[in-house]
Amino acid sequence: MNEETATTEYRAEDLLCLARRYHNAKRSYLLVNRRQAKHLPSQPKEALLLMRALGEKIRAAFPDAHLIVAFAETATAVGLMATEGVGGHCLCLTTTREAVAGVADWIEFREEHSHATEQRLDGASLRRMLAETQTVVFLDDELSTGKTIRNMVQALSVEFPELAEKTLVAASIFYRLDAENEAKMAALGITPVYLVRLPQRDYEAEVSAYTVAPAAIAPPLPAATEEMRLTAPIPLDPRTGVVGASYIQRWRTFAWKALHAILKRGAPFGRVLVLGTEECMLPALLIARAWDAAGYEVRCHATTRSPIGVSTADGYPIREGWQLPSFYDDARTTYVYTLDRYDLVVVVTDAPAPSRAAEDALRGALAAHDCGRIVWIRTGEQEVLA
Repeated sequence: MNEETATTEYRAEDLLCLARRYHNAKRSYLLVNRRQAKHLPSQPKEALLLMRALGEKIRAAFPDAHLIVAFAETATAVGLMATEGVGGHCLCLTTTREAVAGVADWIEFREEHSHATEQRLDGASLRRMLAETQTVVFLDDELSTGKTIRNMVQALSVEFPELAEKTLVAASIFYRLDAENEAKMAALGITPVYLVRLPQRDYEAEVSAYTVAPAAIAPPLPAATEEMRLTAPIPLDPRTGVVGASYIQRWRTFAWKALHAILKRGAPFGRVLVLGTEECMLPALLIARAWDAAGYEVRCHATTRSPIGVSTADGYPIREGWQLPSFYDDARTTYVYTLDRYDLVVVVTDAPAPSRAAEDALRGALAAHDCGRIVWIRTGEQEVLA
């Protein structure tokens, strides 16, 4: 199932809301995108069209673009779905904060304003992909100063001098570089492409008006009312590079299989949530889109490493949140925001092994909203649909 041609004009007032990071001295505000299906539950069709629209904008400006390097964790889905807008056999490689089996050649750089500053890129995969493209697109969900992309390009140029001969693009949904930072990007030969240009505003001052609390600690719950486990046999990993079209099609095919398998166990359902985990966002969106296309009321978002303050003040977007162990590392805290009551929750992860602590905590958070039916989907070697 291919999406329609994306809407190419978006307005800040339709997408943007501001939240306050919890105890982040480097940057106190967070730009929250209502349609990105990360921190807020979003309609999957709208989210996918938004991401595809950025790809179409890239294709219009750079028809020979063939490689997107997308930044974890928030832009992983955006970068992968943008490959469909670019078209052809556009490649996608994502940065990561996770350990990846079999990867030894890491290029490391810093995202200095983030809650988790260290990012890594698979050097061997990048070397292989650079040979296949003249234009390299570095993609993030928002560009505020451009420093993350500049840091990456400078780090990569040491090991990949051929970058000097490539066309370099910085793509984002939100863009708000001032003249000084635009000059710094231009000095490195980087051209911007974006969907929405934001005005220069003092976001630090705007969010300072909010008094926020931390997300609550989710009470572990070892069992839900009704559970089901499915396995998706999709070994493709964007952290080591994928052909975007192949990755998307594999997950679209599995999404429909999973939908039918779940419906055989207990149709009909009412409201459905599909929840991704951290960097694993696009598979959740594609599964959610299958439910959406089948006529169900469905929303999609994801767990995140971002500690965001919670407030019930008028107009504040993050009104509730839960702390969970990460599905990828029990010792790491992650968060899920803005849960609600759903008749069915589908959790999609590419974590190498199930995390009992993460599952128990998420069950507890969902139980607080009377969500007792859960389907756990994770990647694996052999498909399981029963």
